[in-house]
Amino acid sequence: MLQDLASGLIMGLAYASIAVGLSLIFGVLRIINFAHGEFYMLGGLILYSLTNGGISFFPALAGAVLGTMLLAAVIDRLVLKPLRRKDDATIALATLGISIFLANTGLVLWGPVPHNIPTSFSTTPLILPGSVYLSRFELFTAALTLVAIVGLHLVLQRTSAGRQIRAVVQDRDAAALVGLDVDRIYTTTFAVGCGLAALSGGLLGSMFLVYPSMGLAAVLKAFVVVVIGGMGSLGGAVAGGILLGVTESLSGAWMPPGFKDIIGFVFIILVLAVRPQGIFGIKQVRIR
Repeated sequence: MLQDLASGLIMGLAYASIAVGLSLIFGVLRIINFAHGEFYMLGGLILYSLTNGGISFFPALAGAVLGTMLLAAVIDRLVLKPLRRKDDATIALATLGISIFLANTGLVLWGPVPHNIPTSFSTTPLILPGSVYLSRFELFTAALTLVAIVGLHLVLQRTSAGRQIRAVVQDRDAAALVGLDVDRIYTTTFAVGCGLAALSGGLLGSMFLVYPSMGLAAVLKAFVVVVIGGMGSLGGAVAGGILLGVTESLSGAWMPPGFKDIIGFVFIILVLAVRPQGIFGIKQVRIR
C-alpha cells in the first residue's frame, strides 16, 4: 500500500508538471495546445541525443529543456503570433498541425525504435520507512519537478514578470495600452509551458524509454489532469496530477494490467457530471 502510494505520488508530480505547462498556456494565451505532447517527446529525445553524444546527464537535461523552449518560442513567433486574433478553432488546428509536424520530424530524426537514456544515478534502491523502495532517480525526479512547479508559482506571484503575465490574462488590450509587450509575454509563456513538458519528458523518459510517439499518451494524461483540476488553474493541475497518479498506482495493484489507464477517463466523466468547470475551475456565467 505505502509502496504504491509513494510510486503514485512520483508519477502524479510528473503528470502535474506536464499539465501545469498545458494549463499555463491555456490560462494566458487562451489556446488549447495539441502539440504539448510533442514538446514532451522532444525533451526526452533531445536528452537522449545529448547524453549519447557524451554530455553528462545534468547539463544534457538543462540543454534539452532550454532547446525545447527555444524551439517553442520560434514556433510561437512563426505560426501562432499571426493567428493571435483568429478564432479558437483556427488556432487549435494550427497546434494540431504543429503536433503532426513535430511527431513526424522526430520519427525521421530518431527513428521508431525506443531508446534508453543513461543516467549517473545508482540503480540500488533506497529503503524508506514503511519498507518503501524508491530509486535515487525517482526521488530526484520528484524533487526537481516540485522545485519547478513551486518556482513557477513564485515567479507568477512575486515577480514583475508574473504581474505582467497576470495583467495580460485579465485584459490584453489594457495591458498593451500601458506599454506591456503582449507578444513577448505570450511567446515567453508558451516557451515556459513547453519547457515544463520537456522537463517531464526528459525525467520520465530516463525512467522508461523515449520514442517519437511517446507524446500521445502524455498529452492525453495532461488533458485528463487539466479537465479534472480546472482549465487554466495551476493549483488544479497539481492536485489533478497527484490525484490521477496515486489513483492509477493504487488501482494498478488490484486491476488487470492496462485497465488502470481508464481511471483518468472515469474521473473526467465524474468531474464533468458533478462540477463541469473542474475541481478548482471558476464557473463561467453565460448571459443569453
